[in-house]
Amino acid sequence: MLQKNQSSCTALPDSEKAGSANTANKTRNEKQKSLRQLVFKIALRADAALWPRQPYQLAVGSMLCPVQQSGDCANAVVIIDSGSDYPLKSHAVWLQRLVIELQQSSTEPKLTLLAVRETTLLNQQQLLWLTAREQQMLRYRHQGLTAKESATQLGISHRTVEKQLEHARTKLGGGKLSPHALNALFNTYRIIETYINRRPPAVGSP
Repeated sequence: MLQKNQSSCTALPDSEKAGSANTANKTRNEKQKSLRQLVFKIALRADAALWPRQPYQLAVGSMLCPVQQSGDCANAVVIIDSGSDYPLKSHAVWLQRLVIELQQSSTEPKLTLLAVRETTLLNQQQLLWLTAREQQMLRYRHQGLTAKESATQLGISHRTVEKQLEHARTKLGGGKLSPHALNALFNTYRIIETYINRRPPAVGSP
């Protein structure tokens, strides 16, 4: 009759178990602290007076996602920056209508939007915005162009393109620039941009 072999594994002392748990919790907390959330900013143009029908322009960036709201990090935030510390009351209604417009759109994939009326609620030091060139590089990647093909289009080196793409990736949270992620980003961007052009937010008095 075979005898059961006694386990040769030695149990870790309680102090080591606690240490391992603390290390795991610290690592998890650090990851949560570095999570970034996409932000779409509808900003009043500096030369808005010259663009009465399209006084706003759209920018893309990200902000650090609060640890207590880490479950919402997968959703994007949309804000209106009218250049004033006192946003118009109509902007809250406009943002809610935009959120509904996106929800009802049949375009897929797309992001879920959370409207934030008060831009002062956002920590400006935690916000990172894509430059026009970085956004252009992402759009070329979305269209299927390689770094060398994008470089040829712009008359720059492919290393510059790769650097711009890396900067954009870092600013948006460091995730992979997968086709699905880029589709969701630019589909959402296009819906917001179309809505802005069709029904721009009101512009307050200077």
